[in-house]
Amino acid sequence: MAWTRTATSLISFGFGVYKFFEYLHTARSRQGAVGPRWFALLMIVIGLVALTLATFQHRRSMKAMRAGNTALPRSLSAIVAALIAVLGLVGLIAVVFHL
Repeated sequence: MAWTRTATSLISFGFGVYKFFEYLHTARSRQGAVGPRWFALLMIVIGLVALTLATFQHRRSMKAMRAGNTALPRSLSAIVAALIAVLGLVGLIAVVFHL
């Protein structure tokens, strides 16, 4: 769940940066090496990649734990990660297509 929290923070911070600078209209007037839009895209993509890697690690860990103990309850972390990934993809599409 810590990975999920971190990925959510990256995605929301990236989208927030994009919307903040879009609101101020400085994204077009002051572009450095990496403008606010590219920074937002980078943050969202890093968040989605971190979420994907965390999901794989979680599945592997649960498989290893179940090998020793079959009475473990099902984890809801994968469902939460999938929902956050969908929201992250919506944010990524919004930034890419200037929505």
